[in-house]
Amino acid sequence: MGSESVGARELVTRAALLEHITENAPVSGSDLADDAGTSVSTVNRVVSSFVGEGVLERAEEGVVLTPSGEVLAEETRRFVQSVEAVQTLQPLLPRLVDASVPFELEWFVDAAVTRATPGDPYAPLRRYSELFTDSERKRLVGDQFVVPEQGVKAASDALGETVNCTCVWSEQALARLLERYPGLVEWSADQENLTVLVTERVPFDLALFDERLLVYGFDDRTGVMSLIVDTDNSDAVEWGEAVFEECSSAGKQVDPIHSET
Repeated sequence: MGSESVGARELVTRAALLEHITENAPVSGSDLADDAGTSVSTVNRVVSSFVGEGVLERAEEGVVLTPSGEVLAEETRRFVQSVEAVQTLQPLLPRLVDASVPFELEWFVDAAVTRATPGDPYAPLRRYSELFTDSERKRLVGDQFVVPEQGVKAASDALGETVNCTCVWSEQALARLLERYPGLVEWSADQENLTVLVTERVPFDLALFDERLLVYGFDDRTGVMSLIVDTDNSDAVEWGEAVFEECSSAGKQVDPIHSET
C-alpha cells in the first residue's frame, strides 16, 4: 500500500463496518448495508475503495479482509476503544495519572459506565450501593466521597457477619464525615468486621467489592457522585489492589477518642 492508501480517518469512520466483516466474513453488500443502516450503493463504494487499497478482497459469497486488512482492522479497533476509554475516564484522568501505581487505559475498555443524567441524577450512587450490598469483601479509599444519610444506613445494614470491610479515608474526608455523622467513628469502632484507617491524603476515590474495581467522580457543585466506572478486568483489579495497599499501609487506625478533638 503506497502513500495514497486508505487514510486513518477513513479507517476510523468505517471501524464498525470492518468489525462486522471481521466477525461475519464473508459478508454480502446487502448485509453490510443492513448492519450500517445505509444504502447498498454507498456500501459498494466503500468496499470498492477498500478493495482497491488491499484492505478487502471479494470472495464468492461476499467480501473478506486481506491479511493486511486484518491487521488494520485490529489496530483500528484498539484505537477506537482507547479513544472511548479516554472519553469515559476523562473526568477522572487528572487524578488517575497522579497515582504512583501506573495504569493502562485498555483495562477499562469493557468497563460498565454509569453517569448521572438530569432524569436520573442518582444513577451512579444507586449502582455503587448495589455493588456494595452484593459484595462480601469491601475495600474503600475515600477522599471526595460525600456519604448520604441513606448510604450510611445501607452500609450498616450490609455489614453482616460474613462481610469484611476496610475503609481508608483522607484526613479531609474523615473530617467531613465526622462533621455530618459525629457518632460514625464510635459506631465503626464497635464493628468487629470493619476497619477504618486515616491517612494524610489519597490519590482518588476507589472501591474494591470482591473482585470488581470501581473508580468514580463527583459533581463539583453538589459533591454527589456523577460518574462511576466499574470492571472485573483482572489487571484493573490488581492495579486497584496495589493502590489500596499503598494507601492502607500509610494509614493509621482511627482513634474514636482522638477523633472528637
